[in-house]
Amino acid sequence: MADTVEDERPPDSNDLPGWQLAVQNGSFRHYRLEAIVAAIQDLHATADSAFINTLARHLSDMMFSLLYRDLRGNHRVKTSLRRFTPSFGRQSYNRIPPMGEA
Repeated sequence: MADTVEDERPPDSNDLPGWQLAVQNGSFRHYRLEAIVAAIQDLHATADSAFINTLARHLSDMMFSLLYRDLRGNHRVKTSLRRFTPSFGRQSYNRIPPMGEA
């Protein structure tokens, strides 16, 4: 068993049972985003949509988190991001604090 998050290896991108187990126990949240993208690309045709949506939602949340962190001080970009985010769901939109609270 892996001692740290960095040591955890994700299942192969086409290993549906392995990824289903990772989603069930939550370990997929510790995998590199590249592994999750590869799994979505390889499994989208064979896996059910709820499973793919779980991976895609995590990927989306992490990408917005990284983007927001990198753009924290740029208020013009933050305003644009605020307009763009609602198309991905209200939950993501609510995590962006109002201007001036960076």
